[in-house]
Amino acid sequence: MKPCAICVCMILLARPAYSEPADASSSFEVASIKPAPPREPNMGMRVGCDGGPGTKDPSRWTCQNMTVSNLISMAYALKRYQMSDQEAFQADRFNITAKLPEGTTREQFRQMQQNLLKERFKLALHFEKKETSGYELVVAKNGLKMKESEPPKDNPEDGGRPIPGGPPARDKDGFPVLPAGRSGMAIMNGRARWIAPNFSMEQIASMLANQLNRPVVDATGVQGKYDVSLTWVTEGMLRAPAIAGPEGGAPVAAEPDSGPTLMSAIQNQLGLKLQPKKATIDAVVIDHVEKTPTEN
Repeated sequence: MKPCAICVCMILLARPAYSEPADASSSFEVASIKPAPPREPNMGMRVGCDGGPGTKDPSRWTCQNMTVSNLISMAYALKRYQMSDQEAFQADRFNITAKLPEGTTREQFRQMQQNLLKERFKLALHFEKKETSGYELVVAKNGLKMKESEPPKDNPEDGGRPIPGGPPARDKDGFPVLPAGRSGMAIMNGRARWIAPNFSMEQIASMLANQLNRPVVDATGVQGKYDVSLTWVTEGMLRAPAIAGPEGGAPVAAEPDSGPTLMSAIQNQLGLKLQPKKATIDAVVIDHVEKTPTEN
């Protein structure tokens, strides 16, 4: 989420608000939505969903600490830059447990998520064309610096699996060690690390679009898949010492030598480069949404 290197757009007829009654045949058998408990001070927070078609648990879907904005983005396969008013419903987080009928397809699963939002949050939305600034992803002058992926092993060693009930394994920089073959990103003390084995250029462009909150189109012309390891300083900010305030203090500007920006890391660590390019996108407009879901 790329029809050409210059723009991201399709010719579409006017699209109505998504407020039609939900189809009962595309609904979860059972779905529980509850407010997520408050995060404990100085503790991390897992945000995401597990299960559903194509996973080890296809009949069960669970989510933790998801905002309504997160849920809309997932249900409609949206990028952050397509949602201009997402800040309006970012404060409240929810945990979800839902049961899927046997044999549910990916397409039906996405429709179930959309219907859940219509039924429980009274969501109605529509799309509008919008021109915005974006990027083309190209190979940098000195060429790629990533390692091309090897064929996946049948039984990869799970070196990052934590001891049941114990903390996750950490590397020398304090970042969680992921199981072999697993992708993920962690942000700690103003630094971010993204690990992504076996990723295509299109997938890399998609991830960078999420981080930059701008459209990114793959214009590398490079085929195949690569192992990505990227570390950068987030937004030029570092966390202040805990004694600065009850919540750990306000962010302060990072020192010049504290680490690379995302833009410089992309070029120096991956051998890629982002070039500015205008793009036309389908921007979503939220016509109505309730901040509190109807009861289970």
